[in-house]
Amino acid sequence: MNTGTNKIFTAEMLRSFSETCLQSVGTHKADSVIIADNMVQANLRGEDSHGVQLLPIWVKRINHGGIKTNVTMELVEDHPSTALLNANDGIGQVAAVQAMHLAVKKATQTGFALVGVQHISSYTNAKHSTMIALDHKMIGFSMSNANPILFAPGGITHRIGTNPIAFAVPAKHEFPVVLDMSTAVVGHERIREAVRQNIPIPSEWGVDKAGNPTNDPNDIWEGGSLNHFGGYKGFGLAVIIEALTGVLMDAGFTTGVSEWFPYENIEDRGKLFGALNIEHFINYDTFTSRVDTLIREVRASKLAPGFERIYLPGEKGFLESNKRTSQGIPLDARMVEQLEALALELNVSKLNSLNSTE
Repeated sequence: MNTGTNKIFTAEMLRSFSETCLQSVGTHKADSVIIADNMVQANLRGEDSHGVQLLPIWVKRINHGGIKTNVTMELVEDHPSTALLNANDGIGQVAAVQAMHLAVKKATQTGFALVGVQHISSYTNAKHSTMIALDHKMIGFSMSNANPILFAPGGITHRIGTNPIAFAVPAKHEFPVVLDMSTAVVGHERIREAVRQNIPIPSEWGVDKAGNPTNDPNDIWEGGSLNHFGGYKGFGLAVIIEALTGVLMDAGFTTGVSEWFPYENIEDRGKLFGALNIEHFINYDTFTSRVDTLIREVRASKLAPGFERIYLPGEKGFLESNKRTSQGIPLDARMVEQLEALALELNVSKLNSLNSTE
């Protein structure tokens, strides 16, 4: 982002504004804190497509009943190392945090635990809940299915989602290794952001509705498809995730998962969360020291021409988070206008930036 034309905000400014907006449409305070943190953490890491630009969508989906704020998650199945929860079409980010905490609790006793969630909405920033395991000296992972917006290789009908998967591995002195990836070349929110900013995309990202490569994000948004990362391999992983989430969790899968629009749509996704207790394998300090060694050995690779350094998964996000924590989070003018319009609609105080001239 060119910060010369952007407004700059602290993370706390964006959190407070998001919480206020969410509470104004009936979201419980504790739940609004989780949703706001999910978005702002994405902004801090430079993943703005998954940040507060989604706030107007969440507000509208809550207002229209697509996301329910007055439901309680139910325990459907409970065993020593596994559980199945029913989110009852409630807030995906909140259900994800609760599910990961339950996985960690079970893994404390059993060494490894899996917690599935049925009838859940999107959690967007997959690493947000996955990284909870790091605070408990564990490895965390999660995966989710999504509404079908991708073609299968050789097809031109939407049959599979971007189906994200995330892992979080602790280190001792280095940043944790955090992989958060869509099984498409990029997340669908990257396309939404390109459409919003009216900017072209690499033609390798996707195809139009006839299956032809395109650099116009509108072609993908209006009936086309993102490409699977790694071609058939990414498609294969997406199918496995579909089986482990929507199918196994007795939730919607493939065409049974709805998109966010119209806003009243019930998504009916399935998700799976896991926690692995490192101490059930080797000493935690030994493990994290070995992860540090792994990171440093990879980083010590001889560099190809044009590269200044090698980054491990998630490392750029941690570095950007440190930068934005000290320098502020930039939002472009169009995004600020949308948030100001939301504040007016909800009759709440608008955002004031650090570099505001008012």
